[in-house]
Amino acid sequence: MSNSELIPLFPSATHPAIPIASRILSTLRTLTAPGKGNDIKPEERAALVGVAAVLGCEKYVLPVLLVHEKELRADN
Repeated sequence: MSNSELIPLFPSATHPAIPIASRILSTLRTLTAPGKGNDIKPEERAALVGVAAVLGCEKYVLPVLLVHEKELRADN
């Protein structure tokens, strides 16, 4: 899958969360494809790109923040 849909939602085309978001988007599209029992409206399918971007950032940023928090606590 091309990342071209996701790249405009990130500050740079090389943001480390883009591959994560791409995998999430692929999974969401597979799970909500017509005939899968989880059909969604076309306008809802368009929102999957934004949802994948947000989830990709969360999945990337959360571990980074936890490591940073742990380092801050170790300094005190």
